[in-house]
Amino acid sequence: MNFLKRNFYRYFDFIFLFVFSVLLFTYLLKYVATDIQAHLLFVERINAGITAYPANFLFYVLINVLSGFSSNALFTYPAVVLLLSLAVVFKYGISKKILKSFVKVNNVSSLGLKITLITLALFFCFAIPEPVSFVFLKKMYLGKIVPHVWHNSTSILLFPFAILLFWKQLELFSSEKPLTFKKMAVVVLLVLINIAIKPSFLFCYLPVTFLFLVWEFKGKNIKWLTVRLLPLFVGGALILLQYYLIYQLGQGSIQGGESGVALSAPFKTYSFFIPYWLIPFSFILSFALPIGAIVLYREILKFKPFLYALMLMIMGLLISGFIMETGPRAAHGNFTWQNIICCYLVFLSIVAFFTPKFLSDFSWKRKELIILGLFLVHVFSGVLYVFKLILLNSYT
Repeated sequence: MNFLKRNFYRYFDFIFLFVFSVLLFTYLLKYVATDIQAHLLFVERINAGITAYPANFLFYVLINVLSGFSSNALFTYPAVVLLLSLAVVFKYGISKKILKSFVKVNNVSSLGLKITLITLALFFCFAIPEPVSFVFLKKMYLGKIVPHVWHNSTSILLFPFAILLFWKQLELFSSEKPLTFKKMAVVVLLVLINIAIKPSFLFCYLPVTFLFLVWEFKGKNIKWLTVRLLPLFVGGALILLQYYLIYQLGQGSIQGGESGVALSAPFKTYSFFIPYWLIPFSFILSFALPIGAIVLYREILKFKPFLYALMLMIMGLLISGFIMETGPRAAHGNFTWQNIICCYLVFLSIVAFFTPKFLSDFSWKRKELIILGLFLVHVFSGVLYVFKLILLNSYT
């Protein structure tokens, strides 16, 4: 009994988050129209032989495995709730481990509760709502750059693997530790998993990682660069294959009709959701904490995890700002999904930068209080969004 009690307290945050996720996803499936139901209907079409698996097939395969290849909601609903809840807990667990790695004290366990609370707070961070969208448009998500979503199953499943890829790639940048076959194999495997779930994060990962590697190449031989480019070659080749399957062959397309990819007017995709003039204000409030961190702590730009995450975020914004789909997918915003992952990585790296400072003995000055205040407003916004999701039965 003491063993069970001790482990319950030790893993209370994981248990809480799993139960919370199970309840929320169950509610969403029953009362809120989301992408999750659309993806389950697509599983039914696959099982009925109406369509083939899409190029990003892993979510649909896992649902079929967990539900026994059934199209009955009695089996598919519990399967998707379990899968997404586990992904949420996995995302939280990886984030907590990353934050712990930056706390340089002899006894990290003595700060366990504080790190747990910080990670839970980070998990609920969200874009700060501006009055126009919140009051008049009844929107907190559409038109914003947010670090978390509850309504899109493939993005939720992708999250932990994208965070792991970010973290393991950072380790490959380090010249202090030798590159081993195991480390490289893990990164290649994570690239494959990302591709199989949703290629969105790789749209940013491939070019930004290439730039980082070229920058680190100074004074090293060509073998050093070639070996580290292997995950990028694999990822790039598979994205080209997916492009061919999706846009040329239309394999496993949820929407009918021909779709393509084209350049767009600046941030035209976001103008489908909020007025053009509101987009700058929406973005500023989405990034209130990162903006505050850069203005008040210029040294954060020398913190490699933040710099890497920031470059990924900039690439994500450029993609969503100037590239969009044509045809039936034009207004779906499928070139905005990478922003959610990258936004979370920016917030995660900021918290990783400040956590050691806030847990050490130092005097709280005005700029520390501002950073803490901005962080708490983002957290409150995330909690408010969950309530809005439930009370209005809308994820927008």
